[in-house]
Amino acid sequence: MFFDSPARGRYTTNIMRRSPTIYIETSIISYLAAKPSSDLMTAACQQITAKWWEGYRRLYKIVTSALVVTESHEGDPQYEE
Repeated sequence: MFFDSPARGRYTTNIMRRSPTIYIETSIISYLAAKPSSDLMTAACQQITAKWWEGYRRLYKIVTSALVVTESHEGDPQYEE
């Protein structure tokens, strides 16, 4: 990140106008949409993903592929939205 002054800590305006792009793949959608898992590792991934999604997704332009959309529709219809 670029600052106009390290002492003031303000970002230059031309850097902040564009959001970085992040590609989201199927596992991210799955972790967000699935019911909480009883498996410790899966549950941890679900929680971490949910915290990131709520706290940081607004900072990025989120993109995905048609394949990810298709795969996500193949899951449990109860969690599809």
